[in-house]
Amino acid sequence: MKILLFGENDTSFESTKLMFLSASEKVLTAYSIEQTEWIICNEKPDMILMDLASQIDKGLSFCSRIRRLTSIPIIVISVFNEPQDIAALLNSGADDFIEKPTSIEMVTARINKLLRRVKVYSPPVTASI
Repeated sequence: MKILLFGENDTSFESTKLMFLSASEKVLTAYSIEQTEWIICNEKPDMILMDLASQIDKGLSFCSRIRRLTSIPIIVISVFNEPQDIAALLNSGADDFIEKPTSIEMVTARINKLLRRVKVYSPPVTASI
């Protein structure tokens, strides 16, 4: 399973990244939309996790731009929890939303839920405790 983790290079992003590295998944990281597009075209990730730490507009722009490029699942992980923000992210192309703080078990369950509905050849993600 290749997971593309997109976000700002900050403490929140690093903690999300460490959560997946400890689960032994192949984690690709991108800090810009251009890096994300390059990775999508060249590395073919199975899933995109966006760690949204700052502006909701950045997440909306990211989702709609990536959705024009690919149909791979996008999960947004964020501290933003206003219903209108979550709805806007889902309407702009995100497939799921997870509120922080969260656990590796919750994130992997949501990943596997989406992967059951799309054609992916990688095995399911397992949480390591």
